[in-house]
Amino acid sequence: RGAWSPPTATQPWSTGKVGMAGASHLATMQWYTAAQNPPHLAAIAPWDGISDPYRDTLTHGGIPETRHCEFWYRAMHMGSRSAVSSMRRLTPWLLRHFPDRFRHVAAPPELEDVTIPALVGVSWSDQGPRTRGSIRAFTRLGSPDKWLYTHGRKGWQTFYGSEVLDVQRRFFDHFLKGEDNGFHAVPWVRLETRHDLRTYSERFEEQWPVPGTHYVPLYLDHGTGCLDTELPEESSRARTFPVAGDELTFSATFDEDTEISGHAALRLWVEAKDANDMDLFVGLKKLAADGREVWFEGHAGFEEAFVAHGWIRASHRALDPEASTAYLPVLDPAKHWPLLPGQIVPVDIEIMPHSTFFEAGSTLVLVVAGHDLDSNQKVGHDRTVNQGFHIVHSGGQFDSHLLLPVVDPSRPDPQPCEEPGNEVSDNTEITAMPMLWTGFPQRLRAGL
Repeated sequence: RGAWSPPTATQPWSTGKVGMAGASHLATMQWYTAAQNPPHLAAIAPWDGISDPYRDTLTHGGIPETRHCEFWYRAMHMGSRSAVSSMRRLTPWLLRHFPDRFRHVAAPPELEDVTIPALVGVSWSDQGPRTRGSIRAFTRLGSPDKWLYTHGRKGWQTFYGSEVLDVQRRFFDHFLKGEDNGFHAVPWVRLETRHDLRTYSERFEEQWPVPGTHYVPLYLDHGTGCLDTELPEESSRARTFPVAGDELTFSATFDEDTEISGHAALRLWVEAKDANDMDLFVGLKKLAADGREVWFEGHAGFEEAFVAHGWIRASHRALDPEASTAYLPVLDPAKHWPLLPGQIVPVDIEIMPHSTFFEAGSTLVLVVAGHDLDSNQKVGHDRTVNQGFHIVHSGGQFDSHLLLPVVDPSRPDPQPCEEPGNEVSDNTEITAMPMLWTGFPQRLRAGL
């Protein structure tokens, strides 16, 4: 804090107020800086930045992330023989031998201490490294003036697009220059809902999670391979051999148009045979009414991504009771609970937040495996603990289920935030990105 003294803040032409803006690592640095409440810093615009290095990037559900982390370590220490570069090798070792101390390698900032205005950008397409961190940061911010801009398109292309640049310019003009441009009246959340790789709808909401969200449990049925609204009366189990690439799939087809927006969670009752631990990878997929796979944007421009991902290492299944909710399980990194022979335990898996539209006749598919689920080489987990067999129990006393955030279609439409000169009728498909941050409920847009 004492080292923060921007020269521009004391220039005669300056208002004395400084803002910070940037994506990825530059967004993460804003969280740490703003939490110190340095003088002159008056507003921030962090875009797609992690806010908890341990939970967001270094590990996913306790499983060390290796590909993105190794890329980042190499980029930070290219041409250097610094001992810090060896962290990419030490991360799995530290997690295995010192689970109660590992998180302190890179402690998260005190986000509740951030009290200045913040415009937070989050991409549904960056689920490996950054989506979780951006959403969690927004919800934890201590500032009364905060806005969330969500999207499901390519991260960098969107960040540098005319629409987002204009939003940031209006935000900073209001809070740094004192311009009365109406930004304070903009609802807190711009929600972009994905339909497929190129099409989305957008609207404003007053808060996150979305008001009117119902958390609907869908129970796993091994006998039918379905996700059912009722818990099967009889218990059953399915065994997979993760080293061979085995997967379990469960599906539910929608009878009517359905929007799933927010945090999903998966509870599985599991057992390991010939092992004392297991790494589980889960994903949600969308199938069109004709059975065609519907893909979405993923990390680093990947265009065959799932709807959402989740991960857990069973020995790290202990929850933080103060931070966890039914729809958002938060793991306690200080606890390490290996599996015992024949022991059947519940694991609660956080599934990354997203907003996705499922048309009537389309299908949601849940995939459970012991390996990464897509072929994106830029993010992944190459050091798993899997061996032997995984057994998943469901039905009867085993309430294995997927908890989905379903937005109530009967609720009143959110208040649009229309601006003069930008009249567009509902369901109008356009190809150009708008210059102003306006809100027209359920307007379909062609993506980039």
